[in-house]
Amino acid sequence: MVIPLENACNNRQKVIDNVKEEIIGPGQIRNHYIKFNPIGNTIFESREELYKSYYWEVGGTKEEILQRETPTQRYVSGHLFPLGTNESEEVTLETPIVTDLNEAQESEQMDKLFEYKEGLETTEDDGEVELFPQRNDFMPSTMGLTFCVDKDVTELKVTLEGGAYTPHNVQVKGESNSLQWWLRETVRGVWYLSLSQLIKQRQIEKYVEIKNKKEEVFSQYHIQFQAKLREVSGKYIITISATNRSEIPNFNRQQLILFQAIMSINTPDGHSFSVYPKQYEMKEKLTEEEASTELLYRNEDVYAFGHGCAANWEQNSKNIQQLSTSFMPEYEALSMTPNVFVNQGGKEVELEIKMSDLAGLSSDDPPKKILNPLIKGYREWIETKWGEIDNVPRQLKFIAEKHLKLCQESLDRMEKGLKLLDDPQILEAFRLANKAMLLQQVNGKERRFGRIEEK
Repeated sequence: MVIPLENACNNRQKVIDNVKEEIIGPGQIRNHYIKFNPIGNTIFESREELYKSYYWEVGGTKEEILQRETPTQRYVSGHLFPLGTNESEEVTLETPIVTDLNEAQESEQMDKLFEYKEGLETTEDDGEVELFPQRNDFMPSTMGLTFCVDKDVTELKVTLEGGAYTPHNVQVKGESNSLQWWLRETVRGVWYLSLSQLIKQRQIEKYVEIKNKKEEVFSQYHIQFQAKLREVSGKYIITISATNRSEIPNFNRQQLILFQAIMSINTPDGHSFSVYPKQYEMKEKLTEEEASTELLYRNEDVYAFGHGCAANWEQNSKNIQQLSTSFMPEYEALSMTPNVFVNQGGKEVELEIKMSDLAGLSSDDPPKKILNPLIKGYREWIETKWGEIDNVPRQLKFIAEKHLKLCQESLDRMEKGLKLLDDPQILEAFRLANKAMLLQQVNGKERRFGRIEEK
């Protein structure tokens, strides 16, 4: 049965959405869920009512309720923990938060990390260096993006959105034990960053209010945005980070974590983000591995790097107006096809090589005649690429030459192998090998039906 492409894409998206729901959250509100009204302590008439699935509404938005576990037990990724959380507190997140950070020492460390230098620092090269010191890499407190904009961009809108969970006690009538449910609310904080101010100061820190859909402030959250600017090649390289600095003694730690955290950055109408400078444009010396990667992907545009997260933007678009963070990155990889086109009589013709022909089953032509067009086309392709090498950026020419020399080695090996087929014994072995592979392919296409035999 052939599945249409549209159905296959929809099925794939369902799998992605379900994995994301399981790992990061929030859970979907399904049709059979019942609306819940959380006023005071809730008492159900029976356990049957208690075990039904519920949701509640905040500002007209349906929100999930965790009825069987805490948020940190339910979800394993996408959190922004308070900066003071350490490893020993990972298991017992219900206890009040205690911080023993030396604030002066911490500030000094951050100042060093954000010390301004001419040019571009290693932090932006790979997006792997954390912007702030963290107590525990498994309990991140900071995430950020580094990106590039033209000098005519005047303002950026920075938004941090996530989920806040509030405990709510429920019990069954006539029973003394109560259960704790966790009610989710979508919360967000917005910062309008003036680039003229950032250009003057080079680095700006800003605390923002976190509000729910009803514009109610969640005062327990202390979220700090930080922006830093460098100028490279006539454009601005900007790093923006969000750090959870919530710190309230004797407060439930679950309520200080920002779940399903996403930071997004938008340009004004009429403006868009610039392509991030390539490594070979910023570094004078590249390793062979770096140069090889830069050569192969030189026509692929990168718009941002993530710090403690992945960067996300609309793929296959040249007008990128929004960047966002992601804890489950996605990328649509191009399909690889075995189709080969050769020039015959001035026309591009698809080359078809059948394994049955190579096995001598459906054609009496010798393999040399069948394979010669492929080798000839490969040789012409290499010659064409040698002619294009002057168009390769200066820093990548050495690796481009090495790639073509390796291609030439492969071509020489193919031609030597083709000459070996003049030996009748080698030719027979070649045909038998192709026949064996063909039989394996045919056998694999047949649908098999099993049966159970009772002894």
